[in-house]
Order: sequence, then structure tokens, then C-alpha cells
Amino acid sequence: MTKKKKAQLKILPGTKDIKLLPYQSVLPGGKVTVEQLQIMTVCVENLPSELDGIVMSSDLQGVGFDYGNGGAPLPGEIAAGYLHDAMTSGRLLMSPERTGVMLAGDLYATGDPGSRGCSGDPTPVWLAFSSRFRWVVGVHGNHDLFPGNDEGKISRCKNVHALDGETISVDGLTLGGIGGIIGKPGKPRRRSESEYLSILDALACSDLDVLLTHCGPDTTHGFMGDARIQETLDSRDVPLHVFGHCPWPEPLTVVSGTQLLNVDGRVVVFERAS
Repeated sequence: MTKKKKAQLKILPGTKDIKLLPYQSVLPGGKVTVEQLQIMTVCVENLPSELDGIVMSSDLQGVGFDYGNGGAPLPGEIAAGYLHDAMTSGRLLMSPERTGVMLAGDLYATGDPGSRGCSGDPTPVWLAFSSRFRWVVGVHGNHDLFPGNDEGKISRCKNVHALDGETISVDGLTLGGIGGIIGKPGKPRRRSESEYLSILDALACSDLDVLLTHCGPDTTHGFMGDARIQETLDSRDVPLHVFGHCPWPEPLTVVSGTQLLNVDGRVVVFERAS
């Protein structure tokens, strides 16, 4: 087993809730319910000097409330607006121009709250973050689809980087990502087991600071995910793995020296440790 290097971004114990934002979601069977989008902060050591903070989220599948402002926004759009306002007003002590964003997929929902598990275009959420913050790096989930397989407006934004087997360096951080899940090839955002794990292993060997995937690992702590992902990463040097797809009761655990951060249905904000 290879020796784990010291994490550049070291998450310190403890979280702090800063806001619960209401939105509409759908229970199995089609019943519409009101959920609370949890926005929380955690302190990290070794945040690059270029950054005040990093925002992370995934699996924001629901719709906001239409207050007569031209339609119901997606939860990701609501979160982007709230965080920008919190920073510019001083409620969060960081600047939007010095805050990066990492997205781990499944950011679309239909405008009809009666539809569950739908797939479609998450462009509004990506644009909501990219127009307000320093940069956006992310992967797409199995429910994120683009018209004609063209990422369109997202791909034309200079501060947006959608990864699918690639790595990128931003503000002193090396990020790598793979979208989708293991599944039947030919279905949207799915790869065969051998192809997915081969790409994942190559990324894990790329001296990353952060690995971004949509689906995360299954762990001995009883948190849901894909055991094949954990088996692939067990002997690799990945300081921080950010993902969604399966909800966890707690956002953070550590397995084999890797910090595992599950952002399914929540927003986690890294702030510099004082």
C-alpha cells in the first residue's frame, strides 16, 4: 500500500449550520414535500492564499417556490444567490471573487415538483455559480443531460471546467474528476465497470489534491455508495474525495487516510481556519 501524503486541504472537526433554505421535493409515490437545504461551513487548513473559501454541493433535485418573480428556481440557483449575498453583506467573511465552487452532479429538476428522478439540463445552476464566484469545477451526474449532448453555455464560460476523466490546476489545487456512474453502457452518464474503474484509478494516480466524482464509495462505517470505488482508491494517494449520489447522515468521514466528503443534498462551504 502506498503511503498517504499530508492533505493540502485538511478539514478540521466540527461543522456549523448557517442556513436552511426551503424547497419542494418529491417522496416515493409522488407526494410533494418541503425540504430544507442545509448550508454548513467547515474550517480547513492550508487553503491556497488565492482563495477565501470553496463551496461544494451535489444532488439538488427539487424546485424552489415561485414568489411571482418569473418561475420557480432550482435549489442550486437559490444557494448560489444566498451565498453571494451572505458574502457581499459580510455574514460570511469571504469574497465571492476569491471563492471557488466544486459541483458533483445531479443539479437538474423539472419545474413540476410532482416529477421525481427526472433527467435534464443543469445549465442554470452552473451559470448561477459561475456568474457569482471565481471559478466552477465539477462533474455531471447520471441525471444531468444537455440538449444534443452539447454543454453549450457552460462550455463557453472561461471560469467553468466540467471534468470527465481530466485533471486541472486552479489556484494551486490539482483537481481531477469523473462524471456519471457504473452502469449499462449506452444509457446516459454510465460506463462499464472496467472503463469507469480504469479512469478512476488513473485519476487517483495523478497526484491530486481533490478527486471529484458523482458516485462515492461504500464504507465500513455503513455509509452507502459503491464498494468498487472504495476498493480502487484504498491503496491510492487521494487526500480529499468529494462526491454525492447517495445521501449520508453525516458529510465527512476518513477511510484509509482519505477525507471523504459527501455533499449529496447539502452545501458545504470551506472557510480558512483562523
